[in-house]
Amino acid sequence: MRRASAGLAAYLAGSVPHALGTRVVVGCDARHGLAALCRPNGAGLLGSRVPGPRLPGQLPTPLLAFAVRHLTCAAGVMITASHNPPQDNGYKVYLGNGAQIVPPADEAISTAIGRVGPLDRVRLGGPGEPVGVDIVGDYLAAIIAALPAQREP
Repeated sequence: MRRASAGLAAYLAGSVPHALGTRVVVGCDARHGLAALCRPNGAGLLGSRVPGPRLPGQLPTPLLAFAVRHLTCAAGVMITASHNPPQDNGYKVYLGNGAQIVPPADEAISTAIGRVGPLDRVRLGGPGEPVGVDIVGDYLAAIIAALPAQREP
């Protein structure tokens, strides 16, 4: 996770204007053991000088996609097993538009991860700034606002 975060930070630094002044929000879902993986992920981004706000607790992946746009972040990372077996933890990346990465960004990020040196050379930072729980209410309010108006029969 630290290597992937360092590679993502390098990609952002080379691809997103003013990347060192942007933020990457970090979250994790409720799969077994994932909460422990969120801290090193955020620390890897912070070690690369990309601030890493983190979502409060374990939340669903769509909330991270919302948070990327809502918090005006350059990207977001969700630690999740998604549709994989519970023992297979994963790393989903969303760019500033709140959508999961697609070509050519996915390939460029993978290349940047491949260029990360030995893990003991990946700088670590702090755990990241916590995002308040009000993000959950903001997410739900956005969903409700997007619902079509009900017509009277």
